[in-house]
Amino acid sequence: MFGALRAVGIAVLVSIGFATAAWAAPGFATANVNLRAGPGTDYPVVTTLVAGSSLTIHGCLSGYSWCDVTWRGNRGWVSSHYLEARYQSRRVRVVVAAPPIISFNIGSYWPRYYTHRSWYHSMGRWNSGVRHHRDHRREVTRHRADHRRDVVRHRTDHRRDVVRQQRQHHRTAVRHQRQHHRAAVRHQRQQHRAVTRHRNNSAHSRRCGFGNACR
Repeated sequence: MFGALRAVGIAVLVSIGFATAAWAAPGFATANVNLRAGPGTDYPVVTTLVAGSSLTIHGCLSGYSWCDVTWRGNRGWVSSHYLEARYQSRRVRVVVAAPPIISFNIGSYWPRYYTHRSWYHSMGRWNSGVRHHRDHRREVTRHRADHRRDVVRHRTDHRRDVVRQQRQHHRTAVRHQRQHHRAAVRHQRQQHRAVTRHRNNSAHSRRCGFGNACR
C-alpha cells in the first residue's frame, strides 16, 4: 500500500512539474529595459535586462501589458513592449505567442523572490504607494474624461444656442418682411382708393359744373 501511494505521489509531482514547465516560454528582450518587482514603473528595479538577451516568460497580465519573466536567476516583471517570444520557431510579439494570463499579488510574490532585497521590508509602503498612485491616475483619468464631456456638452449647447438664435433671427426677419409687405400693400391700396376717389370727384365736377349739384 505504501509503495502504491509513493508511486502515485511521484506521478503527481512529475505531472505538476510538466505543467509548470509547459507554462514557461522562451523570450527575448528587445532593448535594455528594467526588470521590476511588479507590473508597473512604480515598483523597484530588480535589475536591467540587456537587449537581445534570452529570458523565460512565465505569463502576462490580462491584455499582455506586463509579463512575469526570469533572467539570469532574477525574477520580475517587464513591459511587453520590450519583449518578444519564441513561437513556432520564430520570434513574435508576446500577444501573438499568447502566454498564460496570470495575476500579481505583492503579498505572495515578494516573499518568494525578494526577501534579500533592501526594499523588501518596505513592501507595505510600496503596496500602498502604488495603490495610491494608481488611484490618483484613475482620478486624473476620470477628471479628464469629465472635462472632455463638459467641453463637448458646452460646445453642443453653444451650437444649439447659435442655431436657435439663427432661427429666431430668421423668423423675426421673415415677420418684419411680411409686416413691411402688408404695410406697402395697404399703402398702395390707400393710394389707389385716393386716386380713384379723386378721379371720380373730378369727373362728377365736370359733369355737373362747379358748385351745382346734379339732379
